Amino acid sequence: VQAQDAYEQKDYDGAIAIYEQGLNETPTWAQGHFNEALLLAEEERYKEAILQMNMYLALAPDAPNAQAAQDSVYKWERLANE
Repeated sequence: VQAQDAYEQKDYDGAIAIYEQGLNETPTWAQGHFNEALLLAEEERYKEAILQMNMYLALAPDAPNAQAAQDSVYKWERLANE
């Protein structure tokens, strides 16, 4: 809820920090990794976004959005190398 509120206020760094705190407490929180990855990509922090999305995929390989998540990783890899 706090991270969502920070996001809605366009405080992306604040939202990322909240997700990081939650993930430090619960590193197996797949949705937290996914959400943080999207925020990191929004901030053009692609290498970090890739790490978080890969964690999401490792924790939830059968998620309905797994292919879309993997596609995001491919896109971010290209952007990270520009």
